[in-house]
Amino acid sequence: DYSLQEANPYLNVDNPLEEGKRLWSLGELANAILHFEAAVQRDPQSSEAWRYLGSAQAENEQEPSAIAALRKSLDLNPSNMDALFSLAVAYTNESMDNSALSTLERWLAANSAYQGLVEGADINFRRPMTSSFLDRQYFGELERKFLEAAQRQPAGVDATLQNALAVLYNLSGNFDRAIDSLQAALTVKPEDPRVWNRLGATLANSDRPAEAVAAYSRALDLYPGYVRARYNLGISCMNLKSNREAVEHFLSALQLQQRGIGPDSRQQISDGIWQTLRSAVMRMERSDELLRAAEGKNVAEFARTFHQIAPSNMSSMAQHDQTN
Repeated sequence: DYSLQEANPYLNVDNPLEEGKRLWSLGELANAILHFEAAVQRDPQSSEAWRYLGSAQAENEQEPSAIAALRKSLDLNPSNMDALFSLAVAYTNESMDNSALSTLERWLAANSAYQGLVEGADINFRRPMTSSFLDRQYFGELERKFLEAAQRQPAGVDATLQNALAVLYNLSGNFDRAIDSLQAALTVKPEDPRVWNRLGATLANSDRPAEAVAAYSRALDLYPGYVRARYNLGISCMNLKSNREAVEHFLSALQLQQRGIGPDSRQQISDGIWQTLRSAVMRMERSDELLRAAEGKNVAEFARTFHQIAPSNMSSMAQHDQTN
């Protein structure tokens, strides 16, 4: 179940869903989430409000909350394609491979442009999962359906289909095919920060961190408030042994999460970002002092300590094991 924040200050906003969309477009993600929560409290039967809430939580590096909200959206409207796609991505990020496959199959069944490819499919259907490890036979069946869909694409490139193909190939570890699909999507949507972020993640998974940095940087040029892209950029900096720069990006992601938050700020701050920040700090000089500052999980206090201890010209220790 999704855990709503208490004492939401935006419960009386006239149209919290539309205001949340506006704030999200401006990069005010934390405030947008509070407005989306107000929207689902005002109208618990709104599949679209739950979808926006889930997608925003995913971009805020809060995957469990995202999954809970997206599943609620689909309980209310099983053919909500945006919710299906976002849920497939969230399951992929959580290494729930077969759940991601099942959700991609439902996405294809709900797509009116490719009707009939999933014969007799029920968009409410959820294949029972006995393991989180990828079912290769199931993957092969679904890959054939998606490739047939690709052959049926209307004139030009269907960016939504190419994005779904990229998620599918990321699941199987075929990163070259996933990169091809994302680059095809970018020919149609070159200004879409989410596709650039997805491309960066795929390049990083393909052990191409320098290229990943360029893709994440492009995503942030287009959408400076993108917490997930900022976090991903930090991970790629760690892989390039630029640990001070990595900490800067993780700190920036935490500051973005904290901006404009409501009374219960803890629900918006990602423990995962703090944990990865600590890993980067441990690879730096004078890490003991910074680790003590990180233990309190106080963004402002850590920022003060970091900038006192780690001036911009300070060297950082090499990272011995990589994190993707």
